[in-house]
Amino acid sequence: MGLRPWAQLATAVVMGVVFLGTPAQAASAPEFPADIAVTGGSAHGKLGAEVSIPITRINNGPSDPVQGNITFELKVPGAVELLGNGPTSPACTIVVPKRHYRCLNTNFMMVGHLYKESVLVKIVSTSPAPGFVSVSYKDDPKTSNNRASLTVAVDSKPKPKPTTAPATTKAAPKPTTAKPTPTRTATASATASPSPTASPSADVVVAIEPSPAAASPADDGSPMWPWLLGGVLAVVAGAVTLLRVRAGKVGA
Repeated sequence: MGLRPWAQLATAVVMGVVFLGTPAQAASAPEFPADIAVTGGSAHGKLGAEVSIPITRINNGPSDPVQGNITFELKVPGAVELLGNGPTSPACTIVVPKRHYRCLNTNFMMVGHLYKESVLVKIVSTSPAPGFVSVSYKDDPKTSNNRASLTVAVDSKPKPKPTTAPATTKAAPKPTTAKPTPTRTATASATASPSPTASPSADVVVAIEPSPAAASPADDGSPMWPWLLGGVLAVVAGAVTLLRVRAGKVGA
């Protein structure tokens, strides 16, 4: 028993949809899926120093990507500059000279192979703004690991040591000269008569002033005989007086 015309038409439509839809679904599946991952590093140094920022790229599979279909992009942190404007390869585009560029990856990234490289930069400021590195592949099934940060820390200047004031040298005290203690000296009075019982160890100082020498008769140039005569007469008078005194005492 044959199918009715409307049933034949419905069967033809279903078969056509299945036939046409199968190639379209096959064409939408990625031909070379590859999980491309990047990691970014950090560096530090003093202002004006040249430092290297490490970067890694790896193909986690499951297949090798088509050569030239991976876009690599790099922007350096705000504190640094590239030593040149950027890569000079025709496959690269300079977005911002010395800071930002984008290249088509011409290397064949095999599954499981780790690519290590570094970017040489110069520290020109203290800006804390980070940079980044990224990859883009149209058949990458995992895009969460396609971008990583790049950082550069600027070493702070050492704090100056506090300056200490030089120690003040105190002036040495002036030596004090002891006043001499006066020595007590006993001076004998000119009118005091010496005591016969005085101890010989008594500290007695007797000042004797010499009497002026009597003038000699020859000093004035006069003749000597008047002086001699006067002396003789004085002796005689004295003797007579003495005899009279004694005679008086005998008579009594």
